[in-house]
Amino acid sequence: IVAGGYNSNGELLNKVWSSSDGLYWVDFSSENTTFGQRTGVSLIHYEDKLLCFGGADQFGNQWPNMFLQSKDEGLSWKSADSLMWVREKLTDGTYRKYERRYNQNVIVDKDKYIYLIGGRDSANNYFKDVWRGRLNKSVFLIK
Repeated sequence: IVAGGYNSNGELLNKVWSSSDGLYWVDFSSENTTFGQRTGVSLIHYEDKLLCFGGADQFGNQWPNMFLQSKDEGLSWKSADSLMWVREKLTDGTYRKYERRYNQNVIVDKDKYIYLIGGRDSANNYFKDVWRGRLNKSVFLIK
């Protein structure tokens, strides 16, 4: 899957491309434009769906729906905000929230932990944090 980004003219794309072999590519955006124009996203496969984290518009502003999911291998996308709470529970019972960002790295380990690493904010400042958690759990932990 290749999603978003810019074309050779510097225009932000609403494109999602998919390939099963890396040779033949299908442009899903000709059938469905639910991904939106964004760049700097990170994609992972998790529990039979694709998850998209972050993303920014052409001005570096983060998208309001920071998390997207696709249950049809990238053809269509919908907001996953109600399923994904990226936050850390503090000792006083309050939560530290994961700040909106783009260009972060996302990986999944063999135990199904999701790691969200770094990224940039709309002022182009870099994050150096690492968050670890699982989908549909109440908290992620900052590491």
